[in-house]
Amino acid sequence: MLKGRQDAEELQIGSAQPVAAHAYGAYEKPFNPLEVMLAYGCTYVAQGFAGDVKYLGGLFMDAIKHPGLSFVDVVSPCPTYRGGMEQYKALRAMQHLLTPENHDVHDWDAAHRLSRDKSQMHVGVLYRERLASYQETQVDLRERAHKAKVPEVVDIANNYR
Repeated sequence: MLKGRQDAEELQIGSAQPVAAHAYGAYEKPFNPLEVMLAYGCTYVAQGFAGDVKYLGGLFMDAIKHPGLSFVDVVSPCPTYRGGMEQYKALRAMQHLLTPENHDVHDWDAAHRLSRDKSQMHVGVLYRERLASYQETQVDLRERAHKAKVPEVVDIANNYR
């Protein structure tokens, strides 16, 4: 599997670069984990950079506190095979911090556009949506069923003893 920024621009199918998964090149089409998680309905999608551990820690704390499926993509360059520590400097130069002034985290379409944008490395929360948790939906369903006088499953099962 490709990691970090090793995407279509860097490793084409069939290319035999030193980081290729196989000596004869990559067999798999690269995929974009941010785009995949947005498509799957993840309600917290963020991206951080391993070169900024403090900010990355904040993203992880937000993700942990989020009541729903959270995903944080960490761009972590490999200085051994990809140009040494200069790669950190190059990625830092590409970094674009997402703030409330330049990005609406509730706009799913905007999050998708940013996930596909390879001109910059967008860092921060791409998408956040607050949905009712499973437990919250079960409480609501149970209350509505009780008001409608729908019998509990246990009561129905007891009728067949």
